[in-house]
This record gives sequence, C-alpha cells and structure tokens, in this order.
Amino acid sequence: MIQPTDEQQRAWMAQWRSAAVALARVRQAELADSDLARIASDLEDACLASARARGPAATSGLVEQQRILRRWRRG
Repeated sequence: MIQPTDEQQRAWMAQWRSAAVALARVRQAELADSDLARIASDLEDACLASARARGPAATSGLVEQQRILRRWRRG
C-alpha cells in the first residue's frame, strides 16, 4: 500500500471535517422538521404488531442460554 503524503492526509482530514459540519447541519434540520410524537407512535405500533404476530413467548430463553453457556464452558 502506498502511504499518502502529508499534504494528501491534510486534504483528506479537511474534507472529512467539512463533511462532518455539513452532516451535522442536515441532522439538525431533519430533527427540527421531525414530528417526534408521530415517530414514537409509529414505532410503538410496529412493536405491538410484531408482538401480536409472534404470539406469546413459550420461554424466556434462559434455559437455552444456560445450555449454550454450559456447552461453551466445556470447550
């Protein structure tokens, strides 16, 4: 691999700093324009729909976790 020159490294870092500033502006604009209550409601609806589709859990998974850890401990 060819090592970049100091000048190339400085240019690359300047480009990343510039991109970071631009991305921060975009993020702030998106947050300012977002309806957080609607987003939270949509996420809650999706979570509840997923839980209904999956049905009640047969187990908590603890027994399976213990089995895996026991097997892992034995090597």
